[in-house]
Amino acid sequence: MTQDECARLLATAMLAYPNWLRDIGETRMAAMVATWHRMLQDIDYQLADAALAKHVATSQYPPSIAELRSAALSLLPSEFPDAEEAWGEVVHHLQRTGYTRTPEWSHPIIGRCVQAMWGSWANACASIMTETINVDRAQFLRMYATLTKREREAALLPAPVKELAGMLAERFRPPGADPDLKSLPTPGMVRTEEADSA
Repeated sequence: MTQDECARLLATAMLAYPNWLRDIGETRMAAMVATWHRMLQDIDYQLADAALAKHVATSQYPPSIAELRSAALSLLPSEFPDAEEAWGEVVHHLQRTGYTRTPEWSHPIIGRCVQAMWGSWANACASIMTETINVDRAQFLRMYATLTKREREAALLPAPVKELAGMLAERFRPPGADPDLKSLPTPGMVRTEEADSA
């Protein structure tokens, strides 16, 4: 979205909420447009306009930037398979692919969930037994919900915040750490010297 489109969006919001920003001066209004543009520039204008319309239809209070970003994300179709579909895919690959081959997932988040739960596909195949399949299913669904929630929250972050987070992650990465490591390991998934000596 351009700065002019952002100014139009803000003007529409001011019309919908007539008492909001009524006595704002020209300097503060320019600063507000600049701030909105900085935090919303990665959203297409039509999507932002639809998000504003949704907000106006459902809230008696003017929108915050966070509310507009959230409304915009809610208007987009989910990019993730449903949790039950994802679990169905895991079960399908348990039956068809087995531990000797690597499954091809319909979405990478399914593979990340398997990796987070079991450490590897071979471990998943070895640990999922028919008598514990319901427990494994419940744990997978919880883990999948957590991972998709994180992905959606990351999608809500404005582009400048994502860039800053990337720079900070690079700056504070421990020496010798894997630069492709996206997150910390799940507790219990990494063996420590203390655990080995016990």
